[in-house]
Amino acid sequence: MQLNQWMILAPAMLAAAVAHAAPGWDAAQVYTAGMVVSYNGQDWKAKWWTQGDVPGAAQWGPWEAQAAVTPTPVTVTPTVTPSPVTATPTPTPLAPSPTPVSPTPVTPTPVTGNSPAWQASVAYAGGQRVCLNGILYEAIWWVQGERPDVSNPWGPWRKIGTCPVGPTTPTPVTPTPVTPTPVTPTPGTARITAVKVETWRNGAASAYSMVHDDFCYEVSDSHINVAEPALYQRGLVAAFAAVTSACQPAHWTAAQTFIAHGHELANHTRTHRPSSDATWQASAEIGQSTQDIASHLNGYQPSYLVWPNDTATEAALTALRNTAGYLGARASNRDFGGGNIQYGLAAGVNDAQFNDPFMVQWDLFTANNQWSLYPSGELLNLHVDAAISKGGWATRTVHGVGTVGYEPVPAARYLAHLDYVKGKVDAGLLWVATPSDVIRYRYAREACAPTLAADGKSLSFPTGNAQCQKYATPITLELTATGAIAPRQGTTVLPVIDLGNGRYRVTVLPSAGALNL
Repeated sequence: MQLNQWMILAPAMLAAAVAHAAPGWDAAQVYTAGMVVSYNGQDWKAKWWTQGDVPGAAQWGPWEAQAAVTPTPVTVTPTVTPSPVTATPTPTPLAPSPTPVSPTPVTPTPVTGNSPAWQASVAYAGGQRVCLNGILYEAIWWVQGERPDVSNPWGPWRKIGTCPVGPTTPTPVTPTPVTPTPVTPTPGTARITAVKVETWRNGAASAYSMVHDDFCYEVSDSHINVAEPALYQRGLVAAFAAVTSACQPAHWTAAQTFIAHGHELANHTRTHRPSSDATWQASAEIGQSTQDIASHLNGYQPSYLVWPNDTATEAALTALRNTAGYLGARASNRDFGGGNIQYGLAAGVNDAQFNDPFMVQWDLFTANNQWSLYPSGELLNLHVDAAISKGGWATRTVHGVGTVGYEPVPAARYLAHLDYVKGKVDAGLLWVATPSDVIRYRYAREACAPTLAADGKSLSFPTGNAQCQKYATPITLELTATGAIAPRQGTTVLPVIDLGNGRYRVTVLPSAGALNL
């Protein structure tokens, strides 16, 4: 709300607003963890980076209600024009431009009969309906830029059906979503008798992450125009590793879109200089590149690092481990300096219980399978198959897509691989996530493991545990129960998948509070 709008408010309302020390919440403003705003007479503190999320709209959202503010008595004369307030400058928004609070919802272009296609740039009011990948969703509250997701019970969208069949441009790959089986609980009789945290999100058999190196170099156009749209169309996510000193305005704008679509922007250091170089400094290659990303992306904190040349000295690795905000890194071969490099430390498939998130193993794409774990065959798909067979986590390194850059993946081969991956996801064999999200899940499933109450009616989470707070992320539970269950967190009833034989699957956010029947 602007100052000239305050002038038309009733004096009592104006006095109440002036009493708040915190500035009013602004949908166009980017907020980072710890920032405090006022909204609807209540102060709210940001728990993490956020933009456009209405305070209090979701109990597990990015805002935490603060204790009531005791207003300082003020005298307000309604006829006096308020003096301009000097506010903290709002960063220049990157495309797409954020929508102000309470906009007039824009009706998206219909693409399937009378069902509008979801668009990230459109603001939707509660009750509006959209189609995405054949599923019809309804907005629970005002939302913009948050992709509908049938597996996200705490989001602003709920699934209400399927969309009419009709032509689309482009034609998306039709997913086979896991639809929760309706469960009719028997009041007062259901009890949970056992609980298990699933090894991977949604009960998938394995996990997979793709990392696209050298973003901001010449391969960037293929990342922006080929890779990201293909991933987004299939509902898949990946990481893009930026060499920040090479990033131009167009790259930062594209990175904003990557993040809005659920991808991760990883740090590929500031200059792509190997850490054994005499001029290499952690303060620049890690510290300054981290600041570059935060400065251009409204406070975004990179949490995963990709080493240039796939090598690192012990000193560089130690410096990264001690850098705040980083959860892990792609495994590096050990560089002892003077060209003395110990190879063979980086390639592989990670066990489900991998113990060093700063040495995440991976496989490299090359046209002739050189340097790959797979000397023949389609190494892209074989690495996925290896993860499924092992029940572990595979990460794939690629550079450009097309014909430009170091060992680019031919576009047709890249798209075919994404279709192969999507098929494994739909079959429940694979969870595709960004590297940092996989790391969070691996440690949250232990640090945030719930405790079953003696009466079998509730689960509590160790939210005071520092490790649970650090790796906070939704975890999937398999519950064994007597009688059908309808679990909830707070007032939210969670979607349940009936696995048969008294077993149920539900995904919860530990920080959202206890799960109750």
